[in-house]
Amino acid sequence: MSTTIFDSLATARALQQAGMDPAHAEAVTEAIGGAVGGTDAVTRFDLDAAVAAQRSDLEAAVAALRSDLDAGMVALRADLDVLRSDQDTAMAALRADLDVLRSDQDTAMAALRADLGVLRADQDAAMAALRAEVRADVAEVRADLAALEVRLIRWAIGSVLATAALTVAAVGLLFRLLGSS
Repeated sequence: MSTTIFDSLATARALQQAGMDPAHAEAVTEAIGGAVGGTDAVTRFDLDAAVAAQRSDLEAAVAALRSDLDAGMVALRADLDVLRSDQDTAMAALRADLDVLRSDQDTAMAALRADLGVLRADQDAAMAALRAEVRADVAEVRADLAALEVRLIRWAIGSVLATAALTVAAVGLLFRLLGSS
């Protein structure tokens, strides 16, 4: 049940105190009364029923939202599990690739060490050959020097002997020349 509540006298007085002339205030009050008079006033029962209906709609909307949120969380967890699985698979593949790279690197390093060993052996052999060649050349130069030294000594002795022989011959000739005179 609803009733219309409108105090036309209070409304007319309020309009007059606001500065409206009395005739005009009465006309406005009657217009408002006619407009309000046809509507029903809301009772406490009507208000409680409307609030209960709104509360029920709100609770249903919250329940639906919670259900959607729960379903979204379940889907998100499933997506996260898939992502973790994909990440684990990718990490395992990366680790396998890294192991292959390490193995390849170890093989390459072993090959480089072997090549370096061969180069060192070749270098050592070349250095030994060069040392032997230098020693042979030094020995040959020493032999040549010794031979030259012997020749020089022979020449010096020969020169001394030749000088002595010439000196003896000159002295002998000098004695003959002096002896014949």
